[in-house]
Amino acid sequence: GILLGNSNGTFSKQSTLSTGPNSHPYSLAVGYLNEDTVLDIAVTNHGDQNVGVLLGNGDGTFRKQMTYSLGAASPYSVGISDLNNDNRMDLITTNNGTNNIIVLLGSGNGSFGNLIPYATGSYSTIFVAVGNFNRDNRLDIAVINNDTESISILLAGSSPYSIIVGHLNNDTQLDIVVTNYNDHTVSVLLGYDTHLDIALTNTGDGTVSLLLGYGNGFFSAQRAYSISFFSYSLAAGDFNNDSRLDIVAANYADNSISVLLAYDIGALGNEISFAAADGSLLRGVVVSDVNNDTLLDVIVANYGTNTIGVFLGHDNSTFENQRKFSMGFNAHPDTIAIGDFNKDGQMDIAVANHGTKNIALLLGNRNGMFQTQDSLDNNYELPPLF
Repeated sequence: GILLGNSNGTFSKQSTLSTGPNSHPYSLAVGYLNEDTVLDIAVTNHGDQNVGVLLGNGDGTFRKQMTYSLGAASPYSVGISDLNNDNRMDLITTNNGTNNIIVLLGSGNGSFGNLIPYATGSYSTIFVAVGNFNRDNRLDIAVINNDTESISILLAGSSPYSIIVGHLNNDTQLDIVVTNYNDHTVSVLLGYDTHLDIALTNTGDGTVSLLLGYGNGFFSAQRAYSISFFSYSLAAGDFNNDSRLDIVAANYADNSISVLLAYDIGALGNEISFAAADGSLLRGVVVSDVNNDTLLDVIVANYGTNTIGVFLGHDNSTFENQRKFSMGFNAHPDTIAIGDFNKDGQMDIAVANHGTKNIALLLGNRNGMFQTQDSLDNNYELPPLF
């Protein structure tokens, strides 16, 4: 309902605006959605699984609602902000049932483009707030996750692509590392003191800076570590048998693999980098012992050369030259998973091929070699991902 103010602390009788039968509007936000200096309304229609836009006429009345479907999402709250710095207001909805939030970019005339989902890991994200949380002049998004009793922060431009969880500092607390594709950063959340820490790359000098949090909004002086640009995915494992988890990154831009060895509380050593192959355009990476020598090996998806690469590990954190296994013409392998899929006690590799839209299986032969199995499916409408 709308109650117009009378300038003396009183309000006129409520007028109501229809959002449709069974729409069950849950929350709303006001803003300038069509650049005419008149306030408009965005409303979440929980029952109809859409967001509604009512453009203002300037006299307290509004035009008929325009709706934008959110697919299977039942929206809770909506926010209005210019998320892509084009001077046009965009919409953000928190959703029930889809483990994501949805962004709709504004066109400036009160209409909005296709929905863009961003995962939250929560089945019930209930509230959204927007602000510049890391002082980079770009708006970020914070959401409350009701079911997981957590808050998610989505930093603008970071495009998180891969995440690993493990004990980085031997304190019995799980830590988190995330690769951010677009802004060349690796985000590290170290669990040893319950304080958030920050890791970021400085694109000008090609380093990663680690700042340990004190829990009061202040951080230690930065500690810098070299790393390659455009880390596409991450895996973790103890490559030098010191009981500390190390990190390996697949680097898309320079066709290389980076290994950072942990040596102290939240501390990583200098990057050890080795080339995969020219044009390999690395995507996915996993770690496992594929030749039964108790040493960890690295397996990568070479998107550009249509192959899977296997690097057998030595006990000094170095690796043999890459062994390649073809995925076929224009397969463009993207993500990979490893496991004993045929129950013979040997590690096998499953590959999601982006180009041919199928899943291929490589069966392990105990010695780091693999035989190609027929694809499991070739009828996917969209490229599969693990």
